[in-house]
Amino acid sequence: MIHIPSYINSMIEVELYPIEGHPHDLRWYPGLQLGYLKSDGYEYGADYWDIYQGYAASEVGAKLTNARVGFVRQASVDLDSICDVGVGSGQFVSAMRCKGADVNPHAISWLKQHGCYAEDLTKFKTLTLWDVLEHIEDPTDLLSTPDDIFISTPIYEDIQHVLRSKHLKPGEHIWYFTDEGLRYFMSLFGFQAVGCDNFETELGRDSISSYHFVRLDK
Repeated sequence: MIHIPSYINSMIEVELYPIEGHPHDLRWYPGLQLGYLKSDGYEYGADYWDIYQGYAASEVGAKLTNARVGFVRQASVDLDSICDVGVGSGQFVSAMRCKGADVNPHAISWLKQHGCYAEDLTKFKTLTLWDVLEHIEDPTDLLSTPDDIFISTPIYEDIQHVLRSKHLKPGEHIWYFTDEGLRYFMSLFGFQAVGCDNFETELGRDSISSYHFVRLDK
C-alpha cells in the first residue's frame, strides 16, 4: 500500500500532531494544506451499515440524497455510466438507479440483492464518492480510469479546525483537506475541479463540501 511519502516529497515541511489514544501522529503539510493520519485498519460491518440506514430514514438524509442527485444531474456526464463508491445505505444508488461498490459485506450483499453490484469499476466513466475519499489511503487505482468524479468530504479551514472537528476520526478518516489541499490532492491524479457546492453544509452537516472533478486530459 502506498503511504504519504509516495505522494509528497519528503523535503516538504511537515508538522506532527499527537492524537490521544491513537498510535500515529497526524501529519500536517502546511504548504499543501492537507493532513494524513495513518490507519492500522478499520472494520466496516453491521454497525456501520445500521448507522447509515438510520441516516437514510431521516428527513435530512432524504434531502441530502436528492441534493446529490441534482448535483450530478446538472453536470454534463453520461448518466448511464455512473457508479457510487461507498454506498452508505444505498439510498443514492436507488435514487440514481446506478451501480454501486463497497468494502462493507452488508452493503455488498444489499447491492447484489438489488442487482446493482459493480464488480469492475474501470467500466464506469463517472464515480461518486460521498463521504468516501477521506477513508481511502491510496486511491490510485480507483482514480485511474474515470473521466468525472463527484466528491463530498469535510473541508477544514486549517490544522486547528481539524483538531477540534468532530470529523477527526483516527483509524477511520485518513485524509484531512482544506479546499486548496483537496484540489492539490486531486491534481496528483490528473483531475481539476469544475464545480463546488456547499449544499450539504446548508442542509445541516458540519463543514462538508461537494465537488465535481474532471480529468484534465478528458
